[in-house]
Amino acid sequence: MACLGQPVRAFLRSLVGNLERGSMTHIKRIFGLFGLTTLAFVLLTGDAHAYIDTSTGSYIVQILLAGLMGIMLTLKVFWRQVKAYFSKDKTTNDKSEDKTD
Repeated sequence: MACLGQPVRAFLRSLVGNLERGSMTHIKRIFGLFGLTTLAFVLLTGDAHAYIDTSTGSYIVQILLAGLMGIMLTLKVFWRQVKAYFSKDKTTNDKSEDKTD
């Protein structure tokens, strides 16, 4: 298992090494590498034989409700902007552009 480390490091360097930092291709490659690593962990792991406690279900429900409340609060705060974005009148924008010329 220890001999596997060097080829993996060399592979990762070849994926990421030659790109400029901050470029979009660099970011895409990092996210692709993250997705590939996550997929490998999911597919290559064995059975855990773990016990899921009864409080785990309520914790998951709590996380889902908190996410839903966060989305609802975000919509409440930015509702006017969201409403204005979806109900823009194209003729109003054309008239305002004519006035600035």
